[in-house]
Amino acid sequence: MAYSDYYTHEEGDDAPKGGFARFKRHLRNDYLNARYNTDLQPAWKVGRWITRLLSQKRKQIDESVRHLPATGKPSVLVDIGCGNGQFLGAAMQLGWEAWGVDLDPKAVETAQKTGATVIQGGFPDTGLPSAHFDIVTLSHVIEHVHDPLAALREAFRVLKPGGHLWLATPNMGSFGHARFGADWRGLEPPRHLVLFNNNSLEKALNGAGFIDIEHKPCLRQAAWFYQSSLRIAHGQDPYDANAITLPLALRIAAKLVDFRVVVSPFRCETIMVTAKRPDSD
Repeated sequence: MAYSDYYTHEEGDDAPKGGFARFKRHLRNDYLNARYNTDLQPAWKVGRWITRLLSQKRKQIDESVRHLPATGKPSVLVDIGCGNGQFLGAAMQLGWEAWGVDLDPKAVETAQKTGATVIQGGFPDTGLPSAHFDIVTLSHVIEHVHDPLAALREAFRVLKPGGHLWLATPNMGSFGHARFGADWRGLEPPRHLVLFNNNSLEKALNGAGFIDIEHKPCLRQAAWFYQSSLRIAHGQDPYDANAITLPLALRIAAKLVDFRVVVSPFRCETIMVTAKRPDSD
């Protein structure tokens, strides 16, 4: 089966590995404490200032918590396709009531260990209550469903009026897809069924009723996509640490792409957007 050993369904391990990883955890926690008025530990009190000066690190942290709003009044969210529940645990640390949905019973069992409300369900047939959630997150899920528009309409249905959708998916308009074509890592057959570029995703979101679509900043991820795509081109497992590594020319090309997407953000390897259900339908 295509998902029998999918990586998001295994138990996560958030423990820092080594001194530098622990240092980064101290910085991350203090940045989140300042942003969300929490008390995550361990935290180094100058972390909030250092992280704000490191734009790439700040973007990575914001993406890891899916750009949750710092409202001071967190409410209820649901992660559809929650996998092992790693994001659910992070959201609860920030004060959110967290729900999750996943098709795989093993993933549901693992995610329930976070203490979140996790149910087994499909997409778009989630079984979730209507107009119940302030936030719906879809992290690399929409590309796995047969009917993306029906899935987006389901996300719209379960959101409260005024609630927000957060979505990430591979970008068919990326520099990496243009370079590697059929070997591009984002295609990932047979798991990925429908893929988008920025324009087609916006049309789908509008068609489902969403407004106020906002694109989130790109991360520096070209090297990872290029590495994985090169391995696919050589008939290798993209996850194999012992497989071919990027030659110097491609490493330089990936670095240049990371600079180019600053001025051409619609060519990022991944699309990350938020969109809103109108306050009244």
